[in-house]
Amino acid sequence: MKSVNGVGGWLLVLSRLLILWQPIIIGLTTAQALTAIAARGTIVILLVLARALAAALGLGAGLALNRRHHGAVRLTELSLLTSLTVEMLAYVTPSFPNNRGPGETPFWVLGTLLYYGGWLVYLRRSKRVAVTFEDS
Repeated sequence: MKSVNGVGGWLLVLSRLLILWQPIIIGLTTAQALTAIAARGTIVILLVLARALAAALGLGAGLALNRRHHGAVRLTELSLLTSLTVEMLAYVTPSFPNNRGPGETPFWVLGTLLYYGGWLVYLRRSKRVAVTFEDS
């Protein structure tokens, strides 16, 4: 994959997911959730705000990765942990609207844990990450 300021490969994929994909997904789920505020109450508003803040943190982390800022990896780890926590809260809160079928939630939880856990392991173990951010 083409390098951007020394950021390439899976690191570039992660930064693009944080910058583009996460805000799009949060926007789509937020649009669905806003229609449920009247029926489901304050918890929906709080989860929407938490998801928006997690997406904003992810956007900042993605930009920091692209620009090779000092502390970008730590910010990205914090972003991934925040997003994981917010997603888990949304999965286990019956008030938050979703399109999951009966019995599907455990699979979504497992998939989400694997997704965020995989990225966290990558950030900790990748030689590309270590080399890219050793001088920043």
